[in-house]
Order: sequence, then C-alpha cells, then structure tokens
Amino acid sequence: MHVAAAVARHHRMTAADVGYNPLPLVHVNAEVVGLLATLVGGGELVLDERFHRRGFWDLTQSRGVTWINAVPAVLAILAREPAPSPAQTSTVRFVRSASAPLPGAVLPCSRPPPACPSSRPTG
Repeated sequence: MHVAAAVARHHRMTAADVGYNPLPLVHVNAEVVGLLATLVGGGELVLDERFHRRGFWDLTQSRGVTWINAVPAVLAILAREPAPSPAQTSTVRFVRSASAPLPGAVLPCSRPPPACPSSRPTG
C-alpha cells in the first residue's frame, strides 16, 4: 500500500480521475499502480479483458479516461497505429509507463496530447 499511496500522491490522483489499465491483473504493475493507487486516490479504473490496439483511443474517449497505466510493449504497439484524434485524448492527463525502461523512440510515438506528460519510472 505504501507504493500505491506514493503513486497516487505523485500523480495527484483524486475521485475525479478515471484510469485505464489494459494490463492483466496478474501483473504487479496492474495491481499496485493500476488498481491500488486508483483506490487510494478515490477514482475509478477501467479494466478490459485484454489489451486491444484497435479501439484503444475510442475507449479512452468514451470512458473519459484521465490517465493510462501501460508498459513499454503496449506503447510500442500503439506507436505503430494511426495517431488518435485530439478528441480521443482530450481528457488524458498523463500516461504512466513502468516495469521496464521506455525506449526514447517510443515516447513521442505513443501520441498522447502534446500537453500530456508521460511518466517513465522503471521497476
């Protein structure tokens, strides 16, 4: 819970936040960063049965996602897809990538809005 609380504080998570976690809940990042940090912050978390590259940005738009919990492999796949529209990413405050270093070449290609910071802690 200590790490989850630190993540929630660092990202200033509140009850107004809606996270999206495309990772399986057996992944420690999904459990601690996705689920527990969201609970500590008081927000909501969108889960999916599995990661889908098609429809990813439509889902973030339809659910009003404010932050995304991902890993470099997910962002690399998204980087190969067409860029999302500004409407699809208008509510996203940040994308958090963890569990492995995020290659610098992938970061600009993950295509969150230009004002949307990406957090790259490694674990």
